[in-house]
Amino acid sequence: MSAVLEEAERPKYVNVFILSAEIVQKAAHQLSGSGGPSGVDAELWKKMLLSKQHKTKPYELCQPVADQAHKLISEPINSIDMEAFLVSRLIPFGKKDNGIHPIGIGEFLRRLVQILQILQ
Repeated sequence: MSAVLEEAERPKYVNVFILSAEIVQKAAHQLSGSGGPSGVDAELWKKMLLSKQHKTKPYELCQPVADQAHKLISEPINSIDMEAFLVSRLIPFGKKDNGIHPIGIGEFLRRLVQILQILQ
C-alpha cells in the first residue's frame, strides 16, 4: 500500500472558519520568544503586525498572513512544501547526567498559525 494517497482518496476538507487580520493581531499579542532559523524574534514580528506607528501597514500585512494561515490549516499541503515552514533551530540543553536535551525553536509564523488554529 502506498503511503501517499491519490487525489481521489484524500479526505475532503471543509472550510468552516474565516481568519481575518483582526484575529491575526489578537493572536500575535499572545506570542513571545526568540527567533527561529531566520533570527526574527516575536518582538520584531509584533512590531510589524501591531505597530500603530506605521498607520495601515500592519493591517495590510496581517491579511496575507491570515490568508496563508487559513490555507495551511484548512487544505492538504504537500510535505515537501511544508519543510521550510516546519524548520526549527535546535538548542542543546545539558542534562544532569551529562546528556543533551535538544530544544527546537520554530519560526514565529509557525507558532502564530498554531495559535490561530487553537483560536478557531
